[in-house]
Amino acid sequence: ELAAEVVSQTLNGVEVDRYVRISTGAFRDLVDVVGGVEVFVPQVMKYDDNTQKLHIDLKPGLQTLNGKQAEGLVRFRHEDVGDIGRTQREQTLMKVLQKKFQNPLMLARLPEVFSVMQKHIDSNLSLGEMLALVQFGMQVKPNQFQMVMLPGRFSMPDEFPLSYWLMDRTATNKVMKTYFEVEPPMDSAGIDTPSATNPADVKIVVQNASGDPEGSRRMADYLIQVGFANVEIESESPE
Repeated sequence: ELAAEVVSQTLNGVEVDRYVRISTGAFRDLVDVVGGVEVFVPQVMKYDDNTQKLHIDLKPGLQTLNGKQAEGLVRFRHEDVGDIGRTQREQTLMKVLQKKFQNPLMLARLPEVFSVMQKHIDSNLSLGEMLALVQFGMQVKPNQFQMVMLPGRFSMPDEFPLSYWLMDRTATNKVMKTYFEVEPPMDSAGIDTPSATNPADVKIVVQNASGDPEGSRRMADYLIQVGFANVEIESESPE
C-alpha cells in the first residue's frame, strides 16, 4: 500500500488500483518457456556473487540467450551508468518477450506461462483480468509498446551519502501529460508544485530493531543530515 501511495505521489496523483510484483526469476523462466530470446549484449558482462547465487558471463554481440543468461543480462549493474543501463536492458528484454508472445504458436504454451506467473508474480489482478491483459498484449504491435523512464540525474557525492536518481520535476510533468494525460498538481496560486513532501515538514520516529544500541542514534543523525529536521527516537524496543 505504501509503495502504491509513493508511486501515485511521484506520478502527479495518478490512481494506482492494480499492482504486479515480479521477481527476477520470472525473466529466467519466461525466457525458457518461449525457447530463448535474441538480444544484443552491449559489452562483456562478467560478475560473480556467491551470496546471491548470481554468476554472469556474457560476451558482447547479437545472440540468443537462455533464461539464466537473460536474467544475468538484466541484473548486471557494474558499468558507468549503473542502474540506468540495467533499466534499459530490462525494457529491451520486455519488448523482445512481448514480440515473442505475439507468435500464435505461443497459445499452446499459455499453461506454462501461467505456471511461471503463479510462481514468480504477485498481483491483485483477478484471473479474468490477467487473461484479458494477455489477450490484449498479444494484439499490441511492437511500435505501440512504449516504456518511459522518468527524466532526472544521479545525485552528487556532496548531496547524499548514497547514490539516488533525482527526478527532473518539470520534465516528469511533461512525460505524465504526454503519455498519461495527467496534469501536474497546482497550488492555490495556479503554479505547478512538486508532489513530494518537504523533508523538513515530515515527522519521523526511529525505533531500533537492529540489536545495535547505537543504531537508532546513528540513523537519526543521518536523517537530520539529509534534511529531515523533525526526528525523534522511540525509547521502547519493538517486541
